[in-house]
Amino acid sequence: MKIKNITNALFFISLILFACNQKEKTRQSEISLDESKAKQEILATIEQETKCFFERNYDCWAEHWSHKDYAYQAWNNSDGSVGVAAGWSAIDTQSGDYIKKYKQDGTSHPIVKRDSIKWTFFSDSLAYMIWKQYNSDQDAKAYQASYETRIMEKSNGKWRILNMSAFWDSKNKIVADSIQ
Repeated sequence: MKIKNITNALFFISLILFACNQKEKTRQSEISLDESKAKQEILATIEQETKCFFERNYDCWAEHWSHKDYAYQAWNNSDGSVGVAAGWSAIDTQSGDYIKKYKQDGTSHPIVKRDSIKWTFFSDSLAYMIWKQYNSDQDAKAYQASYETRIMEKSNGKWRILNMSAFWDSKNKIVADSIQ
């Protein structure tokens, strides 16, 4: 009796897995997206948003974000704590106020390098990315590594940041000459 129950359970699990696999194949075939073009557009959005943030250009920075109530931002602080801003209003308050408060001439991080970006597209308007980033100091003599993720949402024909998670290694500096 036990073997029959196990066999039936395995058969049922196999059917579920088969159905899930078929659904995934169907989902992938339904995405009609030029991934190469989308990747270029997304990277341009991320690069511009980063540049605008480090230059403390509020309007430019805000333009590259999704202003939805389900947008999300997470980061670590050098003291070991974490920060979270959930919803555009909270992101705008946290980062927007930071940009305005610490306005400066030039940029705080003139060189940003991204390494080994991994991508997945969930649809033609939703993408996920993860990478390691190197952020130079103002003199471009040393870098800090950060580990970054983005969820990007395409709305009104433009890719915008829906989620940003950035975790910086604030204790270990990397000599500029060692970054390729």
